[in-house]
Amino acid sequence: MSNVFLEFKERQNKLRLIKTAMIGGAFGVGVGGLCLIFTKLDLLGIAPIFSLPIGIAALLIAGVVAYFALAESDRQLARELDERFDLKEKVQTMLAFEGEGGDMLALQRADANVSLSAISVSELKIKKIWIYITALAVAAAILLAGFLVPNIWKKNQNPPYRLTEYQEAGVLELIRYVDASGMEEQYRVVISQELRVLLDELRRVDNERAMRAALAKSMAVICSTTYESSNSTEILNLLWDTEDKYLRYLAKWLDTSSSYDEGDFAERLIEYQIILVGEEESELTEEERKTAISQALDGMVRKYKIGFENADIPKDDGILLALNALFYSEEEGRRGLSHISAEMADMDYTQAREEVIAALYGVYEEMYAAILKQKTNTNVGEYTMTRLSSLFSVPAPEFERPDFVRTGESVEGNRGDYEEDDNNGGKNDGGIGEGATFGSDDLVLDPLTGKYVKYGELIDTYYGVMYEKLENGSYTEEQKEMILKYFALLYSGLEEEEGK
Repeated sequence: MSNVFLEFKERQNKLRLIKTAMIGGAFGVGVGGLCLIFTKLDLLGIAPIFSLPIGIAALLIAGVVAYFALAESDRQLARELDERFDLKEKVQTMLAFEGEGGDMLALQRADANVSLSAISVSELKIKKIWIYITALAVAAAILLAGFLVPNIWKKNQNPPYRLTEYQEAGVLELIRYVDASGMEEQYRVVISQELRVLLDELRRVDNERAMRAALAKSMAVICSTTYESSNSTEILNLLWDTEDKYLRYLAKWLDTSSSYDEGDFAERLIEYQIILVGEEESELTEEERKTAISQALDGMVRKYKIGFENADIPKDDGILLALNALFYSEEEGRRGLSHISAEMADMDYTQAREEVIAALYGVYEEMYAAILKQKTNTNVGEYTMTRLSSLFSVPAPEFERPDFVRTGESVEGNRGDYEEDDNNGGKNDGGIGEGATFGSDDLVLDPLTGKYVKYGELIDTYYGVMYEKLENGSYTEEQKEMILKYFALLYSGLEEEEGK
């Protein structure tokens, strides 16, 4: 193969690369531009920034396909040279008899080389180059149009917002509700002040993202304050985690997840009393019944001490003080269960039974008052979060409940005691607080798009808005911690829903 022909072949390969680049560029720019137009018009449901990787992908795919499609063999190049420069098939003949000898063939090759040498390599150009240039121009026009199209997607992602009269009235009603509530002052003041701060900020903001960020911060403060106002859930979990049968029944007596008034509380105490000391009429002998009480108290006292000696519960918590009185009181007429257990050997069944009942009723008023105070605290906080969630279509967290209530675990460690609650989707109408809104993956209305989306997707969007604010450093470390805890509670409801 002559050196002159090789020069033309090298020129052919360069033109192949140029055509490949032009075809790939036309496809990449064109597809990217179309994608930009569609995304900015919010027809694809994705952000305009995704036009870039889509355009690059189109460029690479089209380029690879064009590169292999434009490949030409030596014979094809020879035919092109003969046709384009009217060489009377000299180059094709030269290639056809390339490996053969003879004077005639040598003269033919020399003649072909002379003819090729007379032609400048640069004269080999791209056929119909105007097609490639036109394609690039059209693609560039499409991309330019993409930049000029109004960004409806951005407006849809962050539409303008103005506090409505209904929403303002709702927040003002919440402030009055909190101020007039029976919540302890130290918690009531924090929530009331946060609602006022929220209302002032909502009056100033002019877009949905700013509104959601303000709601997230305030909901986090209210959520944290609400949970600080009650240790009931933590205490009941500690009782349950001892795995002692009678302490678990004690936890169920003190649990208010399915009832609220004192009548139910008193009725459950009677049930617990029977579980602990037995019926007055029984087929067992008195000695056997006394032994049962003794064994029950012995296990309760030991496991209560172990479970609570390092508990992270404030020492002045009302429920904890009432429990400690139940176990350790030395007052006349209501000795604690630990003292009764220690003196069981000197009692008969009747005395033991009366002592235990006296201990239970001795802390009744103190216990109910402490539970009622904490329940009132959380009712106010949870109602506030639920109402804000309803007013502004933002997620509310799954509210604190004892683990055995949420899982439906029985005293013996099986599910089934709370089948009715399970049938209601795990939502309890009472509890440490009222009106709980639990996380799930049901469809909810997204006010940004006006479409129904999964609850989890709404939380993801909500978290994305808040994450930007956290990164901007506009909150204190304490506020950041509360906000992150709040979103952890939002997501915890979804995790439990998925695990069912």
